[in-house]
Amino acid sequence: MLNLTDDQRHKLAILHSEMKLEMTKLRDPKMKSKMQGALTGESFDKKEFIKTHIEMHEKMLNLKANHMEKVFNLLTKEQRAELKKLMEQRPMMPMMGKKS
Repeated sequence: MLNLTDDQRHKLAILHSEMKLEMTKLRDPKMKSKMQGALTGESFDKKEFIKTHIEMHEKMLNLKANHMEKVFNLLTKEQRAELKKLMEQRPMMPMMGKKS
């Protein structure tokens, strides 16, 4: 357990809400339309599909990294060490949706 303070819990809840909002923005219909635009009834633009998918993935990865950095900066040295242990015990999975 990270033994978070009430203040840390509150700040992490805010960060989690902000992360969810930003992820929702990345999944907007425009991006989906752009990916679907690579496919028409008569053709498939593989390069455009890959390019759009990579752009979306990079934005999500950057968002997750920024979120992790903010979470890390809220923790004490001891909590960071405990977080490292917890992360080593779990298989790699997205940080979203995780409660401390």
